[in-house]
Amino acid sequence: SLCELQLVSMGMKNHEQSLHVQLVATACVFNLTTQDKTLGMPLELLRITVHQLLTAMRNFPNHEQVPLHT
Repeated sequence: SLCELQLVSMGMKNHEQSLHVQLVATACVFNLTTQDKTLGMPLELLRITVHQLLTAMRNFPNHEQVPLHT
């Protein structure tokens, strides 16, 4: 899950203005961080991922599916 979350976070950062990428990425983040999957993950990676989620929500404030996945 660690490598996958890193790749998703990088994709979100590299395509911040793409609604499609952000929608798919937020769903991936949700699936990669449910239950105990974040235990042992570096806090810096989680911080970066949360930052990217907030950026997506800020960039697409009128699209209800972005915050739905977060």
